[in-house]
Amino acid sequence: MVRRPTLFAVTLCVIVPHVCAAASVTVAVAPLDVSPGSARAQAQLDALEAPDLRLLVSSEVSAQMKAQNLDLGLSADRLKLMQTLQAQGLLRTRLGRVRGRHSAEISLITGTTGRTVDRLVLRAKRRSRLNYLITKRVAPWVLKNAERLGSPLPDVRLGMLEVGASKVETTVLRLLDQQAGLTILRPVALQQAAESVTGGLFEATGRAEVARELNLQLFLRMRITRIKQRYTAHAEIIDAGTGQRTAAITARARTTKTLSARLLQALAPHLQRAAKARLSPAPPAPVALAPTTPAPPQAPAPVPDAPADEPEPTVATDAPGASATEQPLGLTRINPKVHQRGPSALRIGAGFGFMSRQLSYTDDLFETLRPYELQAAPVVQVFARAYPAAFVLKGWAAALGLEVNLSYGLGLSSKDSADRTYETQALAFDAALRARWVFSRHEVGLAVGGGLQSFSVKGLQSQLEPGLPGVGYAFVRVGADARFTLIEDLSLRPRFGWRNVLSGGEMTSDSWFPRASVLAFDAEVCVAYRVWSGLEVQAGAQWQRYAYDLGVQPEDPHIAGGAVDQYWSGNVGVSWSFLGR
Repeated sequence: MVRRPTLFAVTLCVIVPHVCAAASVTVAVAPLDVSPGSARAQAQLDALEAPDLRLLVSSEVSAQMKAQNLDLGLSADRLKLMQTLQAQGLLRTRLGRVRGRHSAEISLITGTTGRTVDRLVLRAKRRSRLNYLITKRVAPWVLKNAERLGSPLPDVRLGMLEVGASKVETTVLRLLDQQAGLTILRPVALQQAAESVTGGLFEATGRAEVARELNLQLFLRMRITRIKQRYTAHAEIIDAGTGQRTAAITARARTTKTLSARLLQALAPHLQRAAKARLSPAPPAPVALAPTTPAPPQAPAPVPDAPADEPEPTVATDAPGASATEQPLGLTRINPKVHQRGPSALRIGAGFGFMSRQLSYTDDLFETLRPYELQAAPVVQVFARAYPAAFVLKGWAAALGLEVNLSYGLGLSSKDSADRTYETQALAFDAALRARWVFSRHEVGLAVGGGLQSFSVKGLQSQLEPGLPGVGYAFVRVGADARFTLIEDLSLRPRFGWRNVLSGGEMTSDSWFPRASVLAFDAEVCVAYRVWSGLEVQAGAQWQRYAYDLGVQPEDPHIAGGAVDQYWSGNVGVSWSFLGR
């Protein structure tokens, strides 16, 4: 039978003195809870000795905790205590008794991120033996890991240029804002300060002026995505003094709490440098004296090497399990308006535009066939694209879907040479089964389906002039499409298809061209811009072309070599995407 013991907390803070010639480390010992045997363990911890180790007794630490009303069970309070004491880390110990053996579990926590960098477990049958092990092993173990602790976060004011409005991004920003010494200004505050600044936050000079007004040391852009149950935070770090981007970092984790800790660990070196630059005094301005005699030319002074304490931007990954890495400076502009989980599972949209049609004949020997031209007629369009399995699954099943497209002409009318008006109807519809392949931020798809496109002018055949045949194309369509992400929120979407026309309507009837064959294809290009979450605005153009080989014979009612029926349209619209897993 295992009896769970009552655990007693022991906390030690690793301190870096303000002025220290040697590489000494100061350890502050927090008081233990009152319990049998804890007094002796407290005495042993207060008596830790090592050549480079100096102790602050528990009474001093306890006074600081009471003065600030701190609870060491809270990460924010631990970091606040280390910030106040200029601590590098936090050493917490739990005492207990399991299966008749006394134990002490000691965790070493860095003062930069609050994450554990190492853990030491001591066990002994007798309490006196455990106290002996604490005396002999804890001090060398602390000194061994001292370099992994880093430095406490300095007082830094950080301006958040852009951040998404999703629940995950809001949670991560709140966790970062709880860190002691770190003050985060939201985008709203920056935009208010930038109202009177030339160029605003979109230009480097404008950002630098806003930083001077708000006393900021760094700017940050952040975007969070989710792929395969893992969150990834991409961040751009911008120097507040110059307004220029200095680094790009990435942190990954399965939970928002771990993600915020790893992101803070990746930011820590940049925060340290920003604080050091803020505290460093500016060099005195040189005094220029006018020379009385011309000075001889001199060789240019050599450029001094970069200071040793100013290394290139790197990301510390000493903590076990940390996966934060630094990327090359190649990001153009991060605009996190959506928390991406995966490719879209459903996309629906509507648009309004104008269409044109042109029907012409070739080799009309008797000039009895009437061409037709329609310009800038209003048309509405709706579309939907769905991947049902993508709502609950991943992999190949989530890549299979279907699509539907519909367009309809509004209030169309046609006139003949006598200025007579005729009611006109235009309709286009197609549906298809499709499959897609997602490559990073791009997507390629194939579709197989069918559709109908019709255009008719009612009542024209009853007049004295030659009539105009109506068309009703029934076809099988094979097509390909793609989505190319140009920048973070702007995408280009081309679409192309070949149509095997099964029927041409009245145009291929016995009264017009019974032996006609039709070759058809369509093309489309669309530019879409995401304005918020899954909402996009888009503008596009479409083209359909039907080329006829009329195959006429002398006995046919109409004689011509060929015909071309073309449709153009342009539209603007909106769409909404529902994301999959």
